[in-house]
Amino acid sequence: MWSVDPDTRNALRLDRIREAMERQDWEEAVLEIEELLDDEPQHAEALFLLGESLLESGDPELAVQAYVAQVKIEGDDVSALLGLAIAQFESCELVGCIETAREVIRIDPSVAEAHWYLGLALELVGGREAESIGALASARQLEPDDYPWPLDLTDQQWDEAVLAALAICRPGVQSFWEEIPVMLLDRPELDELRSHSPPLPPTVSGLFLGELDDEADPHEHLPDAMRLYRKNLALCRTLDELVMQVSISLESECMGWLGLLESDADSLG
Repeated sequence: MWSVDPDTRNALRLDRIREAMERQDWEEAVLEIEELLDDEPQHAEALFLLGESLLESGDPELAVQAYVAQVKIEGDDVSALLGLAIAQFESCELVGCIETAREVIRIDPSVAEAHWYLGLALELVGGREAESIGALASARQLEPDDYPWPLDLTDQQWDEAVLAALAICRPGVQSFWEEIPVMLLDRPELDELRSHSPPLPPTVSGLFLGELDDEADPHEHLPDAMRLYRKNLALCRTLDELVMQVSISLESECMGWLGLLESDADSLG
C-alpha cells in the first residue's frame, strides 16, 4: 500500500502553514500546525510557527507556551527568543520579557527589536528609567526609521487629533461617542490589562471606561468615558498615523461595547 513518508508529509504541511500565514489566515495556520504537532510534538519549526501565528492572532499567552517549548529544543534561537520576549510583553509578563530580551541582546546585540521591548518593559516596571532610556536609544540608533522618537504634542494638538480622528470614523461611531467624554491619560493600568483573557497588550491605544450589565441595552447605557493613552499613541511615526490609530481605537471600542464583530462594521454606516 502506497503512503507518503513522514518527512514529505511534514514538508507539505509546512508549505500549507506558510501559505496560510502569508494570507494572514491565522486560524487555518494554527489548525495545520496542531495537526503536525499531533504527529510530531517536538517539531521545532512547527512550534516556532505556532508561536508566531498565536502572537499575530492576539493570543500571546499561548504564544509564550509555544516559544518556550521551541526554545527548550533549539536553545539559543534568536528568532524564537525574540518572539518569546514580545509574547511575554504582550501578556504583561514584564519581568520575563526583560530577562528574555536581555538574552537576545547577549546573543546578538544588533537586534533592535529586542532593545525596544526591553526599554518598554523597563519603563513599565518602574524605577528603571535610565536603563529604559538607554535601551530605547539603542533601538533607535540601530533602526531609526522603525523606532523614531515619540511625538511631542501640546494639549491643543492632542485635542485637535482626537477631533480629526472622530471626523474620519463611521457615522455610527461618531454618534456613539458624541456625548461621551474623552480622557487623555499617560498609560493603561497593568492590573486592568491583566484582568482580560487573554491579557490586553501594554501598548493598547485606548479603552472605554464602564461596565455593561448583561440585561442592559448597550445603545441606552453608554460608557462613562473613552480613555486614550498618550504615551502609547505618541509612538506613532507621524501625526497622521496617530490620528488614524485614534480612529481605529474609537471604532473598535465602540464595537466592543455594542457587541459587534468585524463583519458587523458596515452597520455603523
